Amino acid sequence: MRRLPLLFAVLLLGGTLALTGCDSTGVSDDGEEDAPLRTIRVENLPADPDTSSAPGGRPQGYNQFAFFDLRDSTLVLRSDTETRADSASTEWDIAFRSVDIIVNGGANGPGEGAVYLAEGAFQEVTEATPDSLTRDAVTDWYTYNANGNNIVRPTPGRTLVVRTADGESYAKIRILSYYEGAPETPAESDAASRYYTFEYQIQDDGTSFE
Repeated sequence: MRRLPLLFAVLLLGGTLALTGCDSTGVSDDGEEDAPLRTIRVENLPADPDTSSAPGGRPQGYNQFAFFDLRDSTLVLRSDTETRADSASTEWDIAFRSVDIIVNGGANGPGEGAVYLAEGAFQEVTEATPDSLTRDAVTDWYTYNANGNNIVRPTPGRTLVVRTADGESYAKIRILSYYEGAPETPAESDAASRYYTFEYQIQDDGTSFE
């Protein structure tokens, strides 16, 4: 397996990732201030986008997940074919296909990954709760067709909390958009769907995001 940096336009200078200021800092057991957690922004991650040429209707992709490594902020590809990794790999933590989100654990992969959807805004989720974790797919992170316009919208006040495939780290994720370019009003744009923009923080020392 090899890791491929995201080639998407991302905050400011168009780099593969954006490392913004931290939301908070913490203090370690020895009294020293911990380094702040970085907020990483990923834009336009393709989640089995439409491959058909017919206008309108439900997008028709290849029915493949996009596998993502939260620890290294990379898409994970097979080194031999340069295609997306399959679920047998332990190199990925979370994967996206249309509105489906899975983690690397249980029936979806050989890792120790797990996830739950926290009832709270991103800034308010300050601690991962291991007892709430499940290895099931995440299905209730969005609302659809709320105003009769067939638009997928992330549900406000919901945050994904993920245990990574190695079982050693926790990440919290807020999904910002399901549409290419993250338009402010998707219903009024012609932006393609199945392109995720999200931000996350990852903690490799304990369960606290503070």
